[in-house]
Amino acid sequence: MKDREFDDDEIDYLRSLPAVNSVGRNRIRYTDQFREYCMQRYRAGDSPTGIFRDVGLDPSLIGYKRIERCVDRWKTSAIKSVTGSGNMSDSEII
Repeated sequence: MKDREFDDDEIDYLRSLPAVNSVGRNRIRYTDQFREYCMQRYRAGDSPTGIFRDVGLDPSLIGYKRIERCVDRWKTSAIKSVTGSGNMSDSEII
């Protein structure tokens, strides 16, 4: 299923958030600082939706699946940067 498109008001709102680098009709790019902040809180045990919600990225606006995919992608990227591969579990991430 394709992500829904954002309308003009939603795009304006998302662009106003410090966590957002850029927004298109169906894509959000987040700042490096937000990605690091998100992963730090995630490793500390916070829920992805709670982290996003705390910075103004309401899951009902951007989508729960989009949040899930972002966190998974960032987690995999962090694992690969540490080990050179994606073969670590969540509990092994330092």
